Amino acid sequence: MTTTKAEPARHCVALHPSLASGRIWSGVRRCLPEKWRFAAPDMPGHGLAPAPDPGTDFCDLYTQQVTRLLQPGTDLVGHSFSAVIALRVALENPGLIRSLTLIEPVFFAAARGVEDAILEDTLARLAPYREALAAGNPMLAAERFTDVWGTGLPWDTLPRSTRAELAARIHLIPLGDSALIDDAPGLLAPGRLEGLDLPVLFLRGALSPPVVGVIHRALRARLMTSREVVVEGAGHMLTASHPEVVARTLAAFITRPDGPVGL
Repeated sequence: MTTTKAEPARHCVALHPSLASGRIWSGVRRCLPEKWRFAAPDMPGHGLAPAPDPGTDFCDLYTQQVTRLLQPGTDLVGHSFSAVIALRVALENPGLIRSLTLIEPVFFAAARGVEDAILEDTLARLAPYREALAAGNPMLAAERFTDVWGTGLPWDTLPRSTRAELAARIHLIPLGDSALIDDAPGLLAPGRLEGLDLPVLFLRGALSPPVVGVIHRALRARLMTSREVVVEGAGHMLTASHPEVVARTLAAFITRPDGPVGL
């Protein structure tokens, strides 16, 4: 995609989901305006990023890493766990964020008290991954985790190297539980979300686990400047499976945050 001379460059920071790396954004990046600056950092312990030191608060470390990439007018994008980190970064640095895009934030705490049956069903579906991890079987844990939050492809069809990478990182998933399940940073505190005065776009796949829609509804009820786009035929990993659609939606929103973003 090319840009006109009148179209300003944007500074976009895009955060990948857990178990992936910044490379997952490559398909989306190719479809965005060439003039845009696009940073896709690796989460701690993912891609080329070093693993966090023992005892380090994973969410705090990741939040600090992302904050260092900000500059005035940043368009911040986060997917899955990283969407929750993006929300935290925006709440802590509102003066630096121009727009915020949250792709399927797995912010389970937001669903509590809204659709408890759906939330509990989702957490129950994750029990096999936790049991395998506790039993010291990271390969099985990764398989069970991706049964819920993967691409939808059968585990045995994934390349051997991909399965090995997922298994090598699966131990990092529980490090986000305090933020996702317990809201340790206090993002849901009364009045906090309501104070975020900037355009927010929610993006999700129509085939994603039902809890995603519940989380979106719960957060959107408190983020009054937010909108939602649902991608038909897509699941949780829509940045990888539908990069053109994601890019087209992002481009429309980031170019004009108050304009139309429908597909």
